[in-house]
Amino acid sequence: MLLSLWLSLNVTATIITLALLFGGFATLLAWLCFASRYAPAIQHAAGVVPPFVNIGATLFGLMLTFLSQDIWEANRQAKRSLGVEHEQLVTMLALDEVPGGSDENLRAAVRNYVQAVVTYEWPSMENGLGAPQAEMALDDLTRLAAEAPVEPRLAQAVFDTAMKLRAARERRLAIANDFPDDRKWLAVILLCLFTQMSLAATHLDRIRAQLLAQLVFGAGAVTAISLVASIEQPFSPPNAISPQPLIDVIDRIEKR
Repeated sequence: MLLSLWLSLNVTATIITLALLFGGFATLLAWLCFASRYAPAIQHAAGVVPPFVNIGATLFGLMLTFLSQDIWEANRQAKRSLGVEHEQLVTMLALDEVPGGSDENLRAAVRNYVQAVVTYEWPSMENGLGAPQAEMALDDLTRLAAEAPVEPRLAQAVFDTAMKLRAARERRLAIANDFPDDRKWLAVILLCLFTQMSLAATHLDRIRAQLLAQLVFGAGAVTAISLVASIEQPFSPPNAISPQPLIDVIDRIEKR
């Protein structure tokens, strides 16, 4: 729940929360190692070789890489699905303009579907959900496409276009429902904290050296994590995909 709330923040807030988390943890580690009553016992563990830190850092880097690849691929798929929806709607309107293919009810159904998606479904996708209004509008559009009083040479093309439109919408909703994956983000955050512990273990002799190492690593981690987190949910703010391609379909209808 907290991770989902964090992922909904804008980039600035994401950077601030990460900086506070990693900075606070670095300060806690420094206090434990040099100022707490446990410091003498911890100092006896001095001598851990620096390459030890590579264990946590490597795992953190690999996990963040896998997560970022999943997120960027989801964004590409989301934009591609939206593009297919736009393409099929435009195709349906183009078929309607062919002699023998005119059907005013079909054009109205296309308009109703686009309006339902933009008005109701786009906001609900922030929570990974579709909208009943869009589902009903698509059902009406599919039915009209199957029963369209057009010439036989166009009837199959109109129906096939409606089926491709339905498949594109299902793909878009599936992507919206798949993200965020809190478990992957939890793994990334925990591995980052583990890396900080490793850095502290290799700098038990001087507090300034430990804090400098934490600062360098923390700055890199905050930058990488915040950039990936900013696009984690394709259909949610702050970088939500715009429904403008669908809105353009309505503009096309109104200009006829």
